[in-house]
Amino acid sequence: MKRAFLLVLIFAMITIAGGAVFADDEDFASMQKNAVTVDIGPLIVSNSYRNFFETSGTDAPSFGIAAQYERQLMEKLSLAARFAYMTFGMSSSNDKKKSTEETSSFSLEGHVRLYPGDVFFVDGMLGYANVSVTRKVIEKTPLDDIKPMNYSISRNYFKYGIKIGWRVSVGKPVGFVFEPSFGWNGGIGLGETLGKQEAKKEGKENDSNAGWSLVEQWIFVGGPRLSLAFGVRF
Repeated sequence: MKRAFLLVLIFAMITIAGGAVFADDEDFASMQKNAVTVDIGPLIVSNSYRNFFETSGTDAPSFGIAAQYERQLMEKLSLAARFAYMTFGMSSSNDKKKSTEETSSFSLEGHVRLYPGDVFFVDGMLGYANVSVTRKVIEKTPLDDIKPMNYSISRNYFKYGIKIGWRVSVGKPVGFVFEPSFGWNGGIGLGETLGKQEAKKEGKENDSNAGWSLVEQWIFVGGPRLSLAFGVRF
């Protein structure tokens, strides 16, 4: 994790230097001050998760999307509001049982962007996130070793992050904008962990916090983030 943060900071320094090189003389009065974009980065993350877990006999559908509105406040500074959603499911069936599990997350984020030049940006984020899990196991034959289950658990998080990116904008007064970026998100969980909630629901003595921490901090709330956003600027 420390290495990833260091990598992002190094990219941020390069971004600041590169932004200064690409700066032009456009003043604030003539700038397009609004941008609405859709980001397929969450879809990339969820598909990567699916490819890791999907095996023969297991279906693992996934989806992810994000939308953002950005308002330019100054020539080099903007604020943005962003909503992101991601889901991943697994289902399997054999002669004894049928099981399904769906994990989904959404986040509401506030972003502050600094544009050292007119092309590159550094983006800081604070926000709220929620992860929910629904699990269902149906027995096909009455066997003692299969316990039917049907429950849901969830947890809230304080979310933060940093990323660096490149904004390509073409056309005026309404133009097309494309924004590839890379960064790192983190999250601080609030309340009882998903592992403890799962243990209570399933009657286990030991929880599985290690596994759920991996899911939280590397996939649904935190971890490396690749963003590929596109939309309109006006």
